[in-house]
Amino acid sequence: MILKVSQKINSCGWRKQLIINFEEKTITKGAFLFHSGDIDNVSATQYKQFIEHFKNNGFSVMEG
Repeated sequence: MILKVSQKINSCGWRKQLIINFEEKTITKGAFLFHSGDIDNVSATQYKQFIEHFKNNGFSVMEG
């Protein structure tokens, strides 16, 4: 299963995004990875919490 998470759009028009792959236990993070996500408009704090939660559960993080 893959979960796509997007942060709110910043003042430059970009948004940080995560692709969380539960089968491979990986997180891919980047500025523009997909057009529409499963979870949109998360705050910067929530974005960091997603990463920390999954890292604490054995997921590895990669730049996209």
